[in-house]
Amino acid sequence: MALWWIGALALLLVVLPVVLVLLNRILAAVERIRDAADEILADGLTLNDALEPIPGMLAQTDTTIKEIQVGAVRYAGSVQKLLPTPPPPQPAAENNHKPAHARAEA
Repeated sequence: MALWWIGALALLLVVLPVVLVLLNRILAAVERIRDAADEILADGLTLNDALEPIPGMLAQTDTTIKEIQVGAVRYAGSVQKLLPTPPPPQPAAENNHKPAHARAEA
């Protein structure tokens, strides 16, 4: 019966404080994780609010691109009429395929 009391006393004096210290460390880490998660959520909501006008801006950009495209096509057509047509490409000479020393001999 005396060993039973010694075991119970050892449990109270040694094991229980160790368990409480380890539990405290775990709870402190959980608290830091919770704080970080709350900050991430707050920043995410701020970012979401900043991104709300993006679809409207993209629609305006698409409209502007279509307007510019019409003018650019007209301008390119006018410039093309002003430029002379380039001559057709000449076929490559046969001797260009020979090494330089063979062309020098010919």
